[in-house]
Amino acid sequence: GDNANFMKQAVPFGFYKALTVYTYLLGDALPMKPLGKSVPEGIWGNVPSYVPWLLDETPMGKRFYAEFKKRIGHPAPSYMAPAAYDETYVLKYAIEKAKSFEPKDIAKAMENMTGDYILGKVTIREIDHQAMVPVIVGRTVWDEGLGYMAIKRDTKVLWPDKYPDLYHSPEEIKKLRGG
Repeated sequence: GDNANFMKQAVPFGFYKALTVYTYLLGDALPMKPLGKSVPEGIWGNVPSYVPWLLDETPMGKRFYAEFKKRIGHPAPSYMAPAAYDETYVLKYAIEKAKSFEPKDIAKAMENMTGDYILGKVTIREIDHQAMVPVIVGRTVWDEGLGYMAIKRDTKVLWPDKYPDLYHSPEEIKKLRGG
């Protein structure tokens, strides 16, 4: 998309040498694979929680990752495949908890629901139905096995329980909503 086009065009102008750059979706297969080695190493950014090296750290992640590689033949999915997989389980758990297919019942069942997902235990907050997932921040490095610039393994994984400022607090949300 636009991020990939921008990154391609920025290299000849020395953009990455002149500035410290921070960008979203850095290291994910979808925007980075088409760029190959055209983007320099060492760019700062964050990725959704589903980076390949984090996928194989939980039982559900290991199952998903092994099956993905077997069926698709690619070493790493974009964040969208494991996110959709987890979202399906969120819905499954909520329907089971609600014992209903009614949207209002399902939404209510999700409040403060904790389940086992690819990333491990994740809780969905009552106030905003936000899944409290980690944010991964780091620099790009060429990964020969993946065939694209990826976030390094020694990257900082910010878990919501250890970094309370990662998401708005319930009090901040109430204030932002005017209440």
